[in-house]
Amino acid sequence: MRCRAPQRLILGALIVWAAGVLPAAATTRSVILLFDERLDMPGLAAIDRDLVRTLTSSSIDKIQVYREQMDLSRFGSENYQVLLRDFLRAKYADKKIDVAVAIISPALDFLLRYGDEIFRAPLSSFAGSTGKSSETAYCLQISEAFS
Repeated sequence: MRCRAPQRLILGALIVWAAGVLPAAATTRSVILLFDERLDMPGLAAIDRDLVRTLTSSSIDKIQVYREQMDLSRFGSENYQVLLRDFLRAKYADKKIDVAVAIISPALDFLLRYGDEIFRAPLSSFAGSTGKSSETAYCLQISEAFS
């Protein structure tokens, strides 16, 4: 990847959030990473590796990371997304997700559309290209429910 500084900014923001929001007692926290594509793509694999390493090495709590590779470029129809929503809702019904992170815009669109129905997570974040310039740009979007 050309620009690693924005990734570090995102990772740092997640650490600051985790330190300020999560209780001081060591417990297990659950994070789900929603990828729009497959993790065999080098850029997504690097984002995954850096996020997980930073979250797990910087937290006093045990971090349980779940990953979903939605493959939205090949299966992005409305019908597929509804089926995926229902599948993920059933899969995570017995899990308390503390934070849901959408990696790249299509995953963010899915999370914004169905996230509350699936995870009931109080915080949703976004890491990925904004597409607003030729340089890689990253942003972190925190839901208003946690403000």
